[in-house]
Amino acid sequence: MVWHIEGWDSTTLLFERDIPGNMSEGKVERLLQRLVCRDLTPNEVIDASLRKNSKNRSSFLDRIGSGNPIHFGSNPYYIATWKRD
Repeated sequence: MVWHIEGWDSTTLLFERDIPGNMSEGKVERLLQRLVCRDLTPNEVIDASLRKNSKNRSSFLDRIGSGNPIHFGSNPYYIATWKRD
């Protein structure tokens, strides 16, 4: 089993890569958050890192949905799917 990572901008596939399936779901979530950060400004990263009830908090680094696939970001966005290699 592997995690299949994809980066998308709207309907355009930016990249894809398989990574070891022995990575925990939490580690894969953090990896996708790091990819999202590449497209954010420093202030957006800070705002997304604030506590949930903070005044200036944004949801840029929040997971979208639950289960498989793991999804973060919005144009570009990143997904990880658990699949057989």
